[in-house]
Amino acid sequence: MKHALRAICLYAAFLVCGCGAVQEVFSSDVRTKAKPWTTLRFHNDPDSFQFAIVSDRTGGHRPGVFSRAVERLNWLQPEFVMCVGDLIQGYTTDADALAKQWAELESRTTSLEMPFFYVPGNHDTSNADMMAVWEKKFGRRYYSFVYRSCLFLVLDSQEGPSRPSSGLSSAQVAYAKDILVKHRGVRWTFVFFHQPLWANEERAAARAESTGEKAPEGNFAEIQEALKGRNHTVFAGHTHTYLKYVRHGANYYVLSTTGGANDLSGADLGRYDHVVWVTMTPRGPAVTNLSLDGILPDDIQSEEDFARRRELRRALDGLGLRAERGATELPKEASVEVANPCPEELSVAVEWSYPEGCPWSVTPTSGEFELAAGESKKLLWEASCTGNLADPGSLKPFPVAAFSARTPSRRVVEDYERTLLVDTWPYREKRQALEKALTITAPRPEAALLDRTIVVGLASVLDVPLETELRWTVPPESGWRIVPEASTLELPALESGAAQFKVSYLGSLPMRTLPVLTSRSTVAGALVSTVEKPFPAELMEPLLRKHHPQISVPPAAGSPTVDGQLNDAIWQGAPLIGSLPRSDLAGPASAPTSIWMFWDETSLYLAVRCTEPNLDELSLRATKRDTSAWSDDSVEVFLDMDLSRETYYQIIVSAANVVYDGYERNREWNGDFASATGREEGAWTLEMSIPWKTLGQEGPPKGKKIGFNIARNRIQADQEFQQWAPTLSSAHRPELFGIAEFPLPQDD
Repeated sequence: MKHALRAICLYAAFLVCGCGAVQEVFSSDVRTKAKPWTTLRFHNDPDSFQFAIVSDRTGGHRPGVFSRAVERLNWLQPEFVMCVGDLIQGYTTDADALAKQWAELESRTTSLEMPFFYVPGNHDTSNADMMAVWEKKFGRRYYSFVYRSCLFLVLDSQEGPSRPSSGLSSAQVAYAKDILVKHRGVRWTFVFFHQPLWANEERAAARAESTGEKAPEGNFAEIQEALKGRNHTVFAGHTHTYLKYVRHGANYYVLSTTGGANDLSGADLGRYDHVVWVTMTPRGPAVTNLSLDGILPDDIQSEEDFARRRELRRALDGLGLRAERGATELPKEASVEVANPCPEELSVAVEWSYPEGCPWSVTPTSGEFELAAGESKKLLWEASCTGNLADPGSLKPFPVAAFSARTPSRRVVEDYERTLLVDTWPYREKRQALEKALTITAPRPEAALLDRTIVVGLASVLDVPLETELRWTVPPESGWRIVPEASTLELPALESGAAQFKVSYLGSLPMRTLPVLTSRSTVAGALVSTVEKPFPAELMEPLLRKHHPQISVPPAAGSPTVDGQLNDAIWQGAPLIGSLPRSDLAGPASAPTSIWMFWDETSLYLAVRCTEPNLDELSLRATKRDTSAWSDDSVEVFLDMDLSRETYYQIIVSAANVVYDGYERNREWNGDFASATGREEGAWTLEMSIPWKTLGQEGPPKGKKIGFNIARNRIQADQEFQQWAPTLSSAHRPELFGIAEFPLPQDD
């Protein structure tokens, strides 16, 4: 192992220090045979290096872009920076203007922390005066240098027939060819110039061929010929649109912009601001385009920035409109108190929007607020509403404000939407107190709910006279009858009152829906509170204990194949139970559930069709037997085999056919039965075959009755619980189960 570790360290390579000592570049304390890395072939060839290229800054200069590029290059730390020309706006003979333009540029290039190499563009040397300035400042318009055995050849592409037209002088061509000969042994050659000479000459030749005219002379082809057979890459600019060519097996690039005119329509269209990052490797250059917006510093968000954003958001959360205690009208002013947490000036912009049906109007709809560093300010808007303070529903929906906050250096929040908080205190407090003070009771709770009196009481919490209308809404054809349907309480300040109602239920079982009581309280004609309360479920218990829903289960004409598909003959008739009500009886179920049941000498057969409009959203989390299948979309079956009203079996099957079964609440009992689930259009299905033997029976309960209940959990409908026989507070109440009768067959 020691030899292996030594080999690793040697394989990882060594560096030689200036003092001549050998420095190990990799070591590790890992001694295991398996290693927590992929390879030790480090990507650190000593001949590899990185440089960057900026493109056209001018030709429609957009201020600030080039400065951002310089800042980001200092973050990236290339070894040096190249360019492709068009660094100043130029096209002038005014010496002062030229001096100012160059001074502005050089204030940027000299702030780079690494060398910057100039390349002339048509905007930089467009006339004799500008050429003279260039040569005075930089000495040469075309030149070369070698870095780590790579040749960099810089050309002036504006030496055409009339400057600054595209082309090269014969002297420059001769120079370039001579340099290429002198440095024929380099491992790579990089060529930089401004105008894409190869493309210009190719287009001119194509035009001449189509018109029959003589093609103009172009001499970049001579340099291309001299480049043949050597590894090389060419970079140009000028067109402000990125484009990659391949010529003679080499890559030729035309770069987009680093501040020049550009509609910024997208990188995929070659129209964007960028720098080019080149990594010279033993295999050749790896060229990558870096969008300026994609180069980010390590402190893009510091802990302090995050804290300031959080502080500002918390302040904006307080956007509201508040009624004073005792107010009878809405205030006319919305506000939020904001403190600038930043060390710079903060500009807060806001834009109000109105959801459909919004009764509000806010003025001004948009605007900006300026806060100095550390300054606090109350931001104010005029607000009006067509709604009524005493009727909260009439105030909705509320308007929404979108906040954006910026300092000169960064965004703090962007499109932070806050809904106007309308505090209707003290009316909110009054409504809540009145809701709690409204009660529905029965003088004799043990009496059956067939013909009984209930009392609706109200204790006023207001220090003014209160008038409350009590009105019952009775579902049509529900079997309920309440007399009278409405009554009015007139209560002095802080007094209590009550109204009596005669209630009858003469409908069928199981019960489907409950009546709903609406109380509407007013003070001097102004609405203070509207409360809705369903008929209390606990008052129904005496009825449910004495009157149980019943079904008669027919014998089977053949046994089904338990595969979850309801295509067996015995399932083709009308269901035994056509639908299940909600367990709270607060209206119809959100999706129907149908149940079929049959029996034979060996088993009880059950099929369920659970209508489901959103099959893809079924909850199917449970995967193991006797886990929480009831928390998924599922069906629950309860069987009290001797109608004891005390003991029972419970079987739950989820839509994924995961089973929970138990005897009463003991999950240790595991029944020996078959179940399967399936899918059909708009529903999931369940089939079950439950042998009588697994229920402790020698055979079917012919001529007998058993306690029975069935329920469905529909999770995506706010965990709706549908139940055949309502059991009120808990499903584990066998005294409230329905009854399943098994009549003797006619031939018995």
